Amino acid sequence: MMKPKSDYLDRPVFIHCCQDKTLTYRTKDEPVFNGRALPVFSVNTKDEAEALIVSVGRCQYEEHPEIPGKPWYKMTMDGEVDFRPYLEIKDLEAVTAKLQSRYEKVVRRK
Repeated sequence: MMKPKSDYLDRPVFIHCCQDKTLTYRTKDEPVFNGRALPVFSVNTKDEAEALIVSVGRCQYEEHPEIPGKPWYKMTMDGEVDFRPYLEIKDLEAVTAKLQSRYEKVVRRK
């Protein structure tokens, strides 16, 4: 069962999505990694954030200029959205829905 939308950002670790589908996470005290990514979901711990991003994203094999030395992931979407290089604002609801759906599975595995 999906939580009400107002609860998607009530936990301490935010997951952000960029227009190019890059997924990152941060706590409330940390800055947005590029100053532009939008928060689309939240989780309880950084471990949950990493597990969730891995479960919904596709690993990128070239180094990200703003995340040097770390693996990074781009959100995978269903249908035609996955083939577009950039997300539109209207796609963010689907991003949140996919994160919510997978989050329940990540939490159950603990």
